[in-house]
Amino acid sequence: VRRPQRSGRVRPTGARGAMPLVAAYAPVTSDDATEEQPINPKVLPAPGFVVKTFSMVDSQKWFLNCCAHDIVDRPLANGSQEQVDDEYLDSWCLSNVQVPLHVCSKRTTVDHAGEASIAIDVVFNPALTKRATAAKAKNATAFQEHMRTLALSHTEKEYGVRLDRKAGRVIRAQYKGGRGDGSLPIPIPELVAMEREQMLRAMGGQGQSAAPGGRGGAAAPAKKLVQEYDSFEDAEKAAAARKSSAAAAAAARSKSGGIGESAGRPVIKAGFLNKAGGKLYPTGSSEGTPAKDAGDPLGWMPEKLRSRVQMVDGNMSEEEQQRMMRVHAGLEENPKKQALREEREAKAAVREDERIMWAQVQAALPSPEELERITKDTDPEDFLNELRSVSEKM
Repeated sequence: VRRPQRSGRVRPTGARGAMPLVAAYAPVTSDDATEEQPINPKVLPAPGFVVKTFSMVDSQKWFLNCCAHDIVDRPLANGSQEQVDDEYLDSWCLSNVQVPLHVCSKRTTVDHAGEASIAIDVVFNPALTKRATAAKAKNATAFQEHMRTLALSHTEKEYGVRLDRKAGRVIRAQYKGGRGDGSLPIPIPELVAMEREQMLRAMGGQGQSAAPGGRGGAAAPAKKLVQEYDSFEDAEKAAAARKSSAAAAAAARSKSGGIGESAGRPVIKAGFLNKAGGKLYPTGSSEGTPAKDAGDPLGWMPEKLRSRVQMVDGNMSEEEQQRMMRVHAGLEENPKKQALREEREAKAAVREDERIMWAQVQAALPSPEELERITKDTDPEDFLNELRSVSEKM
């Protein structure tokens, strides 16, 4: 099993295509084929929740089992690449972190209607599935949605398929396409291979890897972005060491209030002020510059409130001061309000005059019956001649 450095996911050693899937999780029976040997629980993922979706090409149903195993690291902080603690997950969920995960081999199964479907395990750290499946956790929905999106995205990249993300939803099952009635998890093939390799070494063999190279027997890339372990026990020890290291770092941060050095590295590197990265204040410092309202005795007040304050001018006459006092006491109308009132009254008077004028015009016009009578009794030629003579006089 490999531990992520910056890739943001776990890729266990071995090719899924090189090792037969049936050999990875098929029941191991005794010589008389009457009793099934127990499976090592260390190679089994813990059930979490299931995402059901469909292929965009052939509409085949896919079940993505979002399960958990300790071999997968906790989320890593984007900046420091350190594992985040429980306090961070409870406060910030999966924001600003890289989430390691492992996409297992796909297998054919059947749904409740007996139709052929695809089941696949996407393994996360147990800290995530615990919070995503907690009954009364306030962030359970947020964890499920984030993990659902990651599972769909990485499954598409791993197998080159297009899944219906809009139709992908979390169902009530905890595991699909497993052993027994389908709800028992299937061992992780890469951990099974490591366990077998360890048994061969214990028996004196050389312990050849059960799955050399990448998918389809391809050689692994020369540049390794992840850390490899020789045995399952070594991987467990490394995981336990990482847990204790993360707990110690969290305790140190809590004691220091989150300020200071992180993982032995200073927050500010020595000599950073001497770097030629540009000036700190290209336009100069604004410290000491007079404020916008400097010199205003009411500058300490908010601008909106200050606009409503009326100060008494010392140069006002005694009569003007007395009037302002009467206005303040409500004995006299405020001059500004009086001007606004008079303006409104003048506009209302103009509208009233216009209304009266139009009423008079309408009263002077003949009624519809009178207009019809005039139309019948009037000769068009005489009307045009009379209208022409009136226009000439005008």
